[in-house]
Amino acid sequence: AIALFAVGRNEELNQKTVNKRVIVMLQAMRGAGAVIELKKGDWPKTVENQVEIYGSEELKRFFAECDQRERLLFQVFLFTGFRSREVATLSWDDVDWKAGSMVVRRKSELRFTPKSYEERSVPVPGALIAAMKKLRRLNQNSHLVFHTPPHPKRPKYGGDKPDAHALEACKGVAYRAGLNCGHCKTKLGKCSTGPHCKRWYLHKLRHTFATNMLQSGLDIRSLQVLLGHKNIATTEKYLKSLRLGDLRDKIEQSTLVAFL
Repeated sequence: AIALFAVGRNEELNQKTVNKRVIVMLQAMRGAGAVIELKKGDWPKTVENQVEIYGSEELKRFFAECDQRERLLFQVFLFTGFRSREVATLSWDDVDWKAGSMVVRRKSELRFTPKSYEERSVPVPGALIAAMKKLRRLNQNSHLVFHTPPHPKRPKYGGDKPDAHALEACKGVAYRAGLNCGHCKTKLGKCSTGPHCKRWYLHKLRHTFATNMLQSGLDIRSLQVLLGHKNIATTEKYLKSLRLGDLRDKIEQSTLVAFL
């Protein structure tokens, strides 16, 4: 367990991810008959981070800078709440044209299994389905919606394989749109000089989807199904950010404002 904690920190993983690895290791070793005294609560505690979402103005600038393929790729992230691997393995068979929805399902040939083994179907706007139809007419050589683009000098590169570069593309669009914070320092460089900003990442689109669904009146149980959460406690973290937003008007109307 101590070795796993050390390796996780060397890999710059957050403490919650490291703790999950330790739990999996403990379960496997105990299942094999090992007697281990370490129990829940014996490892470092974690801080529940506040949910971060993209604002409407940020998204407008972001999508204005996208090319046709990038726009559709990130619209799928934004309107489905799919995780990165769920989008990367999305196939044309997963698009229900009549129902206007997209499905997450297991794909053994791609070594993909939905998190918590939760297969699900998510309704999407009709305009997104229409855009998907246009892309399909241009992309008939692959069963994947977002396959790896062919390389001009590497004939065996790309083809009918999931595109693993969506995160880099997201950061690239943000940089071109002038949305970088200018303060991030990563192994690849400073975000003031390149597409390295930590504020721009794919899972934040999932947070934005979830928060906006709640703001639109969707109930928490339905959101749990759309996000594929096994435990509703995981979904409830979006209620916290929603409630903070609802407090804004009350704060502005407070009698304390008179003292500013």
